[in-house]
Amino acid sequence: MTSVYGSIKMSDIESQATSFMATDCRNKQASEMLITFLHASLDNKTLMKLQQHKDEYTFKIGQDQVEVGSAMLLKLIQLITTETWATTVNIEDKLGDL
Repeated sequence: MTSVYGSIKMSDIESQATSFMATDCRNKQASEMLITFLHASLDNKTLMKLQQHKDEYTFKIGQDQVEVGSAMLLKLIQLITTETWATTVNIEDKLGDL
């Protein structure tokens, strides 16, 4: 996912997740472990930014709203990429003023 995230759509993740999150399988377990890993790895500021987009990585599975690890990771990559790009552009602008 980290090398092709630009071509992955959230709708693709949602359609896959709806099938495996409804059953007890390795993919569901991997998704839950990824969520645990991301929560433990992120600082509070980044985690708060990510949680502001919770509705984008939470899908209706049966009667429940379920967070999906791969969707959470994709959203995190999108947030970091946007922030990095904005910072890079800002630096280039400042250097251009010199």
